[in-house]
Amino acid sequence: VGTFSSIGGTGTGRTVTRSEFDNTGTGLALRTGSLHGRTNTTAGGNWFLDSNDTLGMALALDAGVNFSRIGFTMTDIADERGAQFDILVNNSVAYTSGRIGQSTKHFFEVDFGDVMTAEDEVVLVFRNNKINDGFGIDDVALATAPIPASALMLLAAVGGLGAMRRKKAAAAA
Repeated sequence: VGTFSSIGGTGTGRTVTRSEFDNTGTGLALRTGSLHGRTNTTAGGNWFLDSNDTLGMALALDAGVNFSRIGFTMTDIADERGAQFDILVNNSVAYTSGRIGQSTKHFFEVDFGDVMTAEDEVVLVFRNNKINDGFGIDDVALATAPIPASALMLLAAVGGLGAMRRKKAAAAA
């Protein structure tokens, strides 16, 4: 469906500085198990995507991917004092969460009311732009945007016009 990447900020919290992780804190991390309240949420699964104490994540959609809704589970989103996050689409706020409780797991489903395509930039960002307060994300699902009824009617009309033109051409021949 696409590729997640960090939106920046260099984390220096315990997620990054623990010796067994050996990373720079500038990118996301694919992790297994549990880390500071961040964990896999898929039944029978092992892995989750960790913000690695950076500012947030961007989702670059693959060509041909169209969707109007996204669902995902976040863990340890607000381990210090509660947080809020925004989902930006092409630098405009498309969704704003309410205050989220400390060290919790939440499922979010966001309906954009419009079709997102590979040309759209979708970014998940903490409003307070705080590093070292990371989160885990798992179970990301996109709902394929259905073809609107008006588009189907237009296709049927164009097909009908084509059929009438062929019939007229055949009668004239």
